[in-house]
Parts: sequence; C-alpha cells; structure tokens
Amino acid sequence: AKEGGGIKVDQGVLGVETSGLININIASLSELDKLPGIGPVYAQKITEHRPYSNIEELLSRGVLSKSTYEKIKNSISLYWWNT
Repeated sequence: AKEGGGIKVDQGVLGVETSGLININIASLSELDKLPGIGPVYAQKITEHRPYSNIEELLSRGVLSKSTYEKIKNSISLYWWNT
C-alpha cells in the first residue's frame, strides 16, 4: 500500500484486500453475499449506498441492522484511491 495525500491506496483484486477483508466500496454482489448474515437484499443495499467513508455508515445510513453489522464488522474494510 502507498500513502497519497492522507488517503490509503491499496491494490487488491476486486473487493478483497491483501488483508483478506472485503472492501465494501468495491466488492461485487457475490462477494458481499458471502459475508455472514448478508444475502442478496443486503448486498444490493450495500452497493446502492456507496461510497462509504467509514464502515459505521452501514448503520447510520440504515443499510444494515445492528445485529447484522455486528456479524460482519470484523470481515469488512474500505479504502480510497486517487484516480
């Protein structure tokens, strides 16, 4: 990973970072669907509310219930990159 202007820049494959966490800003529907408690409906909601600046926005935007968020919070991440 490189640092650029305070923004973490990683190069991963699809939504999977080298750390093994799923990046909620770029993961595919099928990748999101593999997370515990996330089915096609929640996966679609996650993608519709992108981009996220922090993972807690899944709660504050009403995308996930607290119990579902608790199941996935240690399996997800996000990062930004410069284009």
